[in-house]
Amino acid sequence: MEVIGKLTNSCKSVALFLMIRSGVLKDEYERLRSEMLKAEEETQFTYQKKKGIAAERKEAKLEKEEAEKYQRLKEDLVWCMTFQTSNTHSCSVTNFILASLFES
Repeated sequence: MEVIGKLTNSCKSVALFLMIRSGVLKDEYERLRSEMLKAEEETQFTYQKKKGIAAERKEAKLEKEEAEKYQRLKEDLVWCMTFQTSNTHSCSVTNFILASLFES
């Protein structure tokens, strides 16, 4: 390794390649390569996990919005049925709310 420090960059690259090929640095190369592959796998796993969590949050948000919509429609229906008059407009509102509840 001391000799390599005195060489130019291109010569250093060739010297390192030859040392790796000859087995002088093979163990260190394999160890570092293994660490690199493990780090890449961990990065990919973390990315997929983050993506999955984002998808779950999005799904939960949609479910919450749907539940809130259903609850509002249900409350509107109760209100309409409680305070309904013989007014035809009131009947059409009740029918609209009933239709909205059952279309989901």
